[in-house]
Amino acid sequence: EILRRLLAYAQKVTGIHEILAGVTDTRKRPLIPTVRIIRSAFAMILVRLGSLNALEQTKSSRFWHQWLGGPIPSADTVGRVFSLADCDTVRAGIHEVYARLKRNKALEPPWHGLTPKDEG
Repeated sequence: EILRRLLAYAQKVTGIHEILAGVTDTRKRPLIPTVRIIRSAFAMILVRLGSLNALEQTKSSRFWHQWLGGPIPSADTVGRVFSLADCDTVRAGIHEVYARLKRNKALEPPWHGLTPKDEG
């Protein structure tokens, strides 16, 4: 339930579904959509699973099938697709998340080098 709420919040604040869908890889005719692999790795990070193998062990959960739009890919597949991922689309996605969080004032201002005028 907590993961569902966290993902709904991430979608509301950052539009994470569209950002993750923007990541591409160099496979010619993929059997498993790239977005399913990217989403599974994103969820793995959110729930703090230590490895792709740990993610693969949670295959039986119905949540994954619903959120990913299919079964969890194998650890080997996730690793292979990540090695083929287009770094520019990953960077663009990270930049988009950062820009949206900054625009929504969800990030704290930097603590260094900024002092109010009357203290200086």
